[in-house]
Amino acid sequence: RSERAPTGPGRPAAEVPPIAREVVASLLSRATEPLNPSLIKETIVRMKPDFDERDHGFSTFSKLLAAMQDQGLLRLQQLHGRQWYVTPAEPGTPPPLSESADPAPALPEDTDAGLGPDSDSDDGDGDDGEDDAAY
Repeated sequence: RSERAPTGPGRPAAEVPPIAREVVASLLSRATEPLNPSLIKETIVRMKPDFDERDHGFSTFSKLLAAMQDQGLLRLQQLHGRQWYVTPAEPGTPPPLSESADPAPALPEDTDAGLGPDSDSDDGDGDDGEDDAAY
């Protein structure tokens, strides 16, 4: 899918589709950890099998997510310097500025559909993912 979504007089400007808004809102309302973008895409496709972000003016799914961040619907966050995740947008807070010059972060195409960072990786913060409360 290296084709770009056509834009111009015969093609509407990029617009976040309602199904994407609904899925993101639903998943973020139940999430306890940052969401892997592939989970969002898989959920959208499960609900609407013919979904293609190019039909809505976005050449990649990451550009659709970036547009949703620009509209304050979500926040893209890079954790541990590698994988991008989706978190709720903070109410009343403008979207964060990207650390790179690229306005749409490159999201890996072949990511796992997990709900958060890989639990088997050591992130170096000393937290093993377990609740440190004494029992």
